[in-house]
Amino acid sequence: MSVDGFRYYVSFVDECTRYSWIFPMINKGEVYSIFVHFHTFLVTQFSATLRIFQSDGGGEYISTNFKNYLHTKGIVHQMSCPYTPKQNGLAERKHRHIVETVVTLLQTAHLPNKFWFHACATSIYLINRLPCQLLRLKSPFFLLYGSSPVIHNLRIFGCACFPLLRPYNTNKLQPKTFTCIFLGYAGQYKWYICFSLHTNRIFVSRHVLFDESLFPYISVPMPAVSPSLHVSAVSPSSPSVSLHNSVLPLVSSSPSFSSTPSESFPSLSPGLSSQPSSALHSPAHSPLPVDPDFHPERLCVVLPLSPMNLHPMTTRSKSGISKKKAYSATVQSLALSQVEPRSFKIASATVEWQSTMQEEIEALHAQGTWDLVALPPDKNLVGCKWVYRLKKHADGSIARHKA
Repeated sequence: MSVDGFRYYVSFVDECTRYSWIFPMINKGEVYSIFVHFHTFLVTQFSATLRIFQSDGGGEYISTNFKNYLHTKGIVHQMSCPYTPKQNGLAERKHRHIVETVVTLLQTAHLPNKFWFHACATSIYLINRLPCQLLRLKSPFFLLYGSSPVIHNLRIFGCACFPLLRPYNTNKLQPKTFTCIFLGYAGQYKWYICFSLHTNRIFVSRHVLFDESLFPYISVPMPAVSPSLHVSAVSPSSPSVSLHNSVLPLVSSSPSFSSTPSESFPSLSPGLSSQPSSALHSPAHSPLPVDPDFHPERLCVVLPLSPMNLHPMTTRSKSGISKKKAYSATVQSLALSQVEPRSFKIASATVEWQSTMQEEIEALHAQGTWDLVALPPDKNLVGCKWVYRLKKHADGSIARHKA
């Protein structure tokens, strides 16, 4: 999984100019919606007519919605035969070029694999500006726009950068800048994407100073893991800027058009396979430890607290401050299990709803849904509440309780 939470990408290649576009995805089911928006963008911006769509036989390309859309727009869909990737060679070679460039960028900057999509976006940005022998030493950008690309803004991927952070500061005593990592070019803004190791936050800034001889991630110590310890995976905080359309503004199309298949990207290593039919398996996350002893008061917490909470923040739980819940002894447990309760207090009076809430809490613990962090001074705290539903069979009997 990337630092933005993505697991896949889909790339499109113009058969005439070899210009490429790339879009990140959480799951492969997003290909249809991405293609619809992308096609609309081409038609609106360049008055281009898409005639042929070439892909493999992946399920994301042969779905009913996808086929109906191509049929409605009069687009011919050409698919490669099963186990014959050479028939979609343009897309396969482009994917190999992207992967090899990504591996080079990550290894040179000593960056972990979670930055794979930033490396992919930067690879596409560079490949579209590189002269190609097949294009008579012209770049795809030149053939698309009829002018030479601007290259004075190119910097070494992963090097140290110092963006102007005064607009992000909350008080005057904070520094104007600190060391960040250069992760590429933000097309919808201008110009650079910078990642802070201190806050795990992404900044987009035009005013950036670079030290291309320094790679900050080299000095980041790798955590030592003992084989006997139980280690749980914690996902990094979400960046402040979405990179879905980081390369979208610089696009065009010509009448003949082909698409690359969405590719799996489990890890970035020199031995990565680029077969289009390979499936990406989610990395195994170690479940967070959950207290097996159930008590209704444990379900009232907003943030999950593991039994061994080593976070330096002082919380009410660590200080022993807890509010006792008063329950009515006159509530009929049997009757309440047959209805959808309106509050946590009512639901806690029945064993069925207690076990249902316990399963939900355990699932949230195991998935690492929350991280315990300090509340920023300029942010508002959003709470949560329980919602209860009864799933019923066709005859009206209760199938299961859901919380």
